[in-house]
Amino acid sequence: MPLTDRVLVVLRDADDPRSPAENASTQMAVYFPDGCPDTRPPGLPPTEDYHPHADTVCPTCLADWTVGHLVSNPAMVPDGTLTAVRFTWPAEDF
Repeated sequence: MPLTDRVLVVLRDADDPRSPAENASTQMAVYFPDGCPDTRPPGLPPTEDYHPHADTVCPTCLADWTVGHLVSNPAMVPDGTLTAVRFTWPAEDF
């Protein structure tokens, strides 16, 4: 199963859900167009326990992710791209 799709996930502002939160928690997550696998797919780092729909995104869980987050459209990335990047940044930079 290739890990070639990613989405950007940004925490929403509780008072204005169309905007990112101040110092928004942001991550790049692996997107699986055919559904999040039940077990850790090869290529994901083994540093943490794998939780489908919590560590990865797919069409089935996208609605749950968008309740509290802004989620980008999926984008293809080159082989070797990091599977997850987490950071915060001030909302005024959006």
